[in-house]
Amino acid sequence: MVDLLRRHHARQAEERLVAGEAWQDHGLIFPSAVGTPLDQDNFSHRLSALCRRQLRSRRMCTGI
Repeated sequence: MVDLLRRHHARQAEERLVAGEAWQDHGLIFPSAVGTPLDQDNFSHRLSALCRRQLRSRRMCTGI
């Protein structure tokens, strides 16, 4: 889990660069594309998608 969060942090740094001046730093772990708080429903959808990808990846690796 720690490795996953570190990779997420690195991707988030890239997103900050892409957003440029539009980035609003709120110190969030899961911000929108411009750093603002996510809408609750959007967060739920993004988390579900992430979990599904991780589950598929594990199944491919373990044959489950």
